[in-house]
Amino acid sequence: MENPDPVEALFKRYLENKCTPGEVALLLGHFRAGNDETQLRQLIAQQLDAENADAAKHKQAVEEVYASLAGRISVPGYGAPVRPLIAPYLRNAAIWLLVLFSAGAALYLFRHHEKEQRPVATLHVGAAPGERKEVVLPDSSHLWLNAGSSVDYPAVFNGSERNVSLRGEAFFDVARDPAHPFVIRTGALRTRVLGTSFNIKAYPEDSSIAVSVVTGRVKVSSPKASMDLQPDQQAVYGKSDGQLVAQPYPGARALAAWREGKLQFRNRPLREVIRTLERRYAVSVSLDNRSRDCPVLHADFDDTEPVGRILEMLAVSLNGRVEKEGETGYRLTTGGCF
Repeated sequence: MENPDPVEALFKRYLENKCTPGEVALLLGHFRAGNDETQLRQLIAQQLDAENADAAKHKQAVEEVYASLAGRISVPGYGAPVRPLIAPYLRNAAIWLLVLFSAGAALYLFRHHEKEQRPVATLHVGAAPGERKEVVLPDSSHLWLNAGSSVDYPAVFNGSERNVSLRGEAFFDVARDPAHPFVIRTGALRTRVLGTSFNIKAYPEDSSIAVSVVTGRVKVSSPKASMDLQPDQQAVYGKSDGQLVAQPYPGARALAAWREGKLQFRNRPLREVIRTLERRYAVSVSLDNRSRDCPVLHADFDDTEPVGRILEMLAVSLNGRVEKEGETGYRLTTGGCF
């Protein structure tokens, strides 16, 4: 086995903090020879490169620390510029050995600053009309996007809050983390939770935004008011008047059944039911004004059922009829509410 290079071996012992005072003096003494000094500089550079530092940042850090130690600049916290009180070759050696550790600290500060300043990538996931999509967030929270909905969230949650933005409808099952509240932004509404499950319906074309709680507690805030919700409660925000109203909603769990392919309606106006079907099946359904607010008291459908069949059942319940219009259109007419 070859004997290790004496300069390299001594340098390694220095890095491992195993050098005796005499060995440190010996290592510094190697800077007296041009070849040894070059070798030591290379070893120092290799050690810094082992940290996988960015080349430009590495060069900048070394130059700044070198300059401050050499007395060319003064850095707050380091006191006055260094004065040449030691022999030139010893001073030069001390500078380079201190650079090894000082540059490491400087590089850490650079990296830490870059980590804070570097924008976190925002991910966008959407569910097209006619589909549903499950999304697993960076904190292991789950959400299900309903048809025609989308969500934006950071690739990494690294702030004091876990913020996401929703457009459309989604059911959330949030991983509990009391130190980092989960916040969903939907237009003017802000929903804040620690760990719970709930449904948010916030389609841009709808006149209101609804937050319905299945488990846990949810805090809903608008520009004018805020309120806490418990299971089987719902907050409704009117877009036209800006009013936020809380109300009992025993059907909250049934409302979220859509994520399992079930369409369950409990005392909902026909226009809302029709709009849900349009999104789920990617069709258009025209409805006469006399029937728009007719209540659908109790209706359960499986979304594997053809939409034409579902519309026929609704028409029968309202003493009406349904007609096909084109490839993806329907017209539902009734005699009004009974």
